[in-house]
Amino acid sequence: LTGVGNYRVLLQRLPAELSHHRRHGRQLALVVVDLDDFKRVNDVFGHQRGNRVLQQVAGSLIGSVRASDVLLRHGGDEFCVVAPDTDRDHAEELAARLRQDLNRVKVEGHSLGACTGCAVFPEDGDDLDQLLALADERLRVSKESKPGLSRSAV
Repeated sequence: LTGVGNYRVLLQRLPAELSHHRRHGRQLALVVVDLDDFKRVNDVFGHQRGNRVLQQVAGSLIGSVRASDVLLRHGGDEFCVVAPDTDRDHAEELAARLRQDLNRVKVEGHSLGACTGCAVFPEDGDDLDQLLALADERLRVSKESKPGLSRSAV
């Protein structure tokens, strides 16, 4: 649908990436992106329109990441970026850029918006489960602190 990988790609690629980064003593970031109140887009405009918006989102995200980054749709309205050779500061810069670029995606003239959560190998975790759990926790905290989001979206 979106032209980017899915969760299976994450399961296939990340272990090899982590092994490579572990062997060379390098960092890797996992950034989780969750669209703000996307359920409302589907409810108000229908799933076909929602699918077109997801395609626009994927296009925006593709334009925001490096060629060496792996972008995938984690599920529903959630995307992930695996950013090789990326430390915490650069992961946070990437997350900010992704949010800023997604604000340019419009639905009926309104910015879409998103929240993000980051985890960095090796200090935040040594495997996919640890990194994803921490990135998801940071995403949840980000959503809870964002004004104007419906709590049903959290």
